[in-house]
This record gives sequence, structure tokens and C-alpha cells, in this order.
Amino acid sequence: MRKGYQTIGGLDAETLAVSDNQLSEAERAINHLDLGFPVFFDPKAVVIQRFGVSDTLNDGYDTPSVFVIDKNGDIL
Repeated sequence: MRKGYQTIGGLDAETLAVSDNQLSEAERAINHLDLGFPVFFDPKAVVIQRFGVSDTLNDGYDTPSVFVIDKNGDIL
């Protein structure tokens, strides 16, 4: 994730992770992974559901995904 973050930063764009984990779990992961970019806490998975990446593999987990969104808010 960090490598992708650096690449996106080079495009004059921002990286934001979204997590629907419990806050304590998300904080542990953030500290362990040393992400270097902000994480939006979405406990009701509203954003995850709207982007269509909620449990797409039917394994009980949301699917890790990357979306590149331009300055107009359009998904590229």
C-alpha cells in the first residue's frame, strides 16, 4: 500500500483508506502497517457499500480496493 501511496502522491492526488473495523482494531492496524496516509473510519460501511466492495468474495470481509478519483470527484 505504501508504494501505491507514493505513486498516487506523484500524480498530485491524495490517498485515503476507508475502514469499517472497530476503532480499536483499525488503530492497531494503522499503527502496525505505518500507512503514512489518513484512514476514514466508517463503522456502518456506508462508503464501502456505495463503492460496491462490501464482501464481494462472500468470505465475510470487505474487498480491498483502490479507486482513483479526480479533482471533480469522478472515478477514473
